[in-house]
Amino acid sequence: MDERLAIWDAHTHIFPPEIVTARETVDDPYFRALYATPRSRLADGPALLRLLDEAGVARAVIAGWGWGDLRRCQQGNDYLLDQAARCPARFIPFVTAPPRAGDAALREIERAAAGGARGVGELMPDGQDVAPDDQALDPIIELATDLGLVVLIHASEPVGHRYPGKGTSSTSNA
Repeated sequence: MDERLAIWDAHTHIFPPEIVTARETVDDPYFRALYATPRSRLADGPALLRLLDEAGVARAVIAGWGWGDLRRCQQGNDYLLDQAARCPARFIPFVTAPPRAGDAALREIERAAAGGARGVGELMPDGQDVAPDDQALDPIIELATDLGLVVLIHASEPVGHRYPGKGTSSTSNA
């Protein structure tokens, strides 16, 4: 396939199998708002590969979930990096860390970048208690820039109906 004509998905999430199978035990308010119900679909790496194949999608950015807990971010980042190492022609890993974790967040991003991360994100203002213009994001954005990483920040449209995960951050308040 000519890569110039290939379809890429620029925003997917995958979760470690233990999160997929035990979603009801996950103690994170933002995650629960979106995924507590079994009707909400969760995928691990192999499931996403099947979906990509079915849809004719060549590659996907696998973005980290914006956990508020650094340990959860590390767990997710490890899984993303592992899946990307298994399928480097298909998965492009973006990792995350809670901005309020300060230097520990920066160390996690550096660790993940050394392990193959290509971007930082998805940073989730509502889930990680940080506004898009919050100075807590500055060191992360500066580090990502220094490391040549893309940054993905969750934003929602400021109009329309409410839905789980919509959040309050948008380009109008960035």
